[in-house]
Amino acid sequence: MLTITRIYTLLIFAALTLSSLFSATNGDAIIYPNKYIGEKIEYFFFDMKGWPGRVNTAAKAKDFFVDDDMNGVRVSIYGDDTRPAHPAPGIVDDTYYTPMLNSMNRAKTARGNKDFYVFASKKLDGQTSFPHWTKDENGVIVTEYVKLLQDYLLFMKDKGFEVDFLAIQNEEEFNEGQITPAKHKAIVDSLRNITARLNLKMPLIVGYEDYGPDKEDWVKIMHDNNWLDRMDIYGTHYYPRLRPIKKLNNDLRLIGDMPFWSTEPHWDQSDDDFNDAEAAMCALWDQIEVRMSGFMWWNYNNGENLRSYLMRVASVPLKDAQMVDMDDIDGRETTQYGRLQTRTFRKDNTLTIYIINNNVNLAYPNYGFELSGETIQSGSISYQQWIKGEGHQGIIGNDATMISSRKFRLNIPKESITVITLQLTPTGTQGGMNSNQKENYVYQPLNSNVLYLHGNSEGDPIQIISNIGQVVVRSNQNEIDISHLVAGMYIVRNSKGETSKFLKY
Repeated sequence: MLTITRIYTLLIFAALTLSSLFSATNGDAIIYPNKYIGEKIEYFFFDMKGWPGRVNTAAKAKDFFVDDDMNGVRVSIYGDDTRPAHPAPGIVDDTYYTPMLNSMNRAKTARGNKDFYVFASKKLDGQTSFPHWTKDENGVIVTEYVKLLQDYLLFMKDKGFEVDFLAIQNEEEFNEGQITPAKHKAIVDSLRNITARLNLKMPLIVGYEDYGPDKEDWVKIMHDNNWLDRMDIYGTHYYPRLRPIKKLNNDLRLIGDMPFWSTEPHWDQSDDDFNDAEAAMCALWDQIEVRMSGFMWWNYNNGENLRSYLMRVASVPLKDAQMVDMDDIDGRETTQYGRLQTRTFRKDNTLTIYIINNNVNLAYPNYGFELSGETIQSGSISYQQWIKGEGHQGIIGNDATMISSRKFRLNIPKESITVITLQLTPTGTQGGMNSNQKENYVYQPLNSNVLYLHGNSEGDPIQIISNIGQVVVRSNQNEIDISHLVAGMYIVRNSKGETSKFLKY
């Protein structure tokens, strides 16, 4: 016979169980698959500067450039005392470049007919970073440094590679180059003249490529002197232990619509892989939220360890994807480590959801996820989950509890990292762009001199705008001659205010 106390206990237990399984609790995550944040991630590069020979087999090339879909490499310009590859003007000792060129060739072969880009910048070696003939007591000499760059571009072209992107400045405080904004301007102007005279491809300039953003008023000086057109892409290094998001925003406010890359984000290696992962992933998300469109980790690899597994799963789904809005119990704006960190990315109809719970005490049993405005394909939810101390490969599962076509629940343990993938029910529309970017009339270059507006109404006036806001072309045609434009990033805007971007090579 049941006592009143026993009945009361059973009722409480049943209520709690039903509540945890079927009701939305305060703080459950809400995902907005059609509310895009930032830009699509178009560039995911392998950084060879510290590891020129790492792609030493065809299998490794396949890992990085096919399986991970990396579409470019960041490579070194040598010439320091350790690697004196440029001993004099007009002379290149290619033996120093052999390991890197072998890796580049394997990577290019693995990409096949797919896009493959080369981004070059100076390899540093402290206060002996530049060849003696390129510098004096005031740092690099503009005319001599340009000769080194010219030699490098010609050498690379002879080896079968045209350099697509080039950084002039690179961590000024750690070398003797002293490349000020004024020197940067002079170097770019001279190099543009020389490449035009030699009929040599002028790389797009990535600037200012320093140890971190907003240093020494570098971008402000460029802005105030109207020199920003000597930069095509804003690039900066970014360290999770510093996480300088305010400084980054200071620079981004000055550069306008210029594209932004994280040219050396870091994933630290300490005694705590979970702390390192949380800091690195949050630092990367910081930059994505403020419109980063390309990145290349320092020391990305595919080894059999937790750091490699987490770095890969944190990066690969982002290629050609775009962040969408998501809210959780701690809110997307939280920057405090140990809180619930969540982000979602959309590529076509695939959502990838990241949940970092690095709290040592707090778990989230049956944590709820709800989609706003879209539904989930039946049976499409899967996940991989890493729990601290339980190995580097993680647990693969598909046992999320479906509540409805828009809702599901999953256990989020303490000290865990979870990556969920799911498919949205097809609706005839594709994701991955801001609402003011319309790819049904996006502008795709047929070649370097013609731009084709596929889907724009004939006669609808458009403007092509430079990265400093100047209207350089007005047209009402769907095939536009752009041969007179200098290399760089441009925005096309139609009469409805819809915009898209293209790179002129």
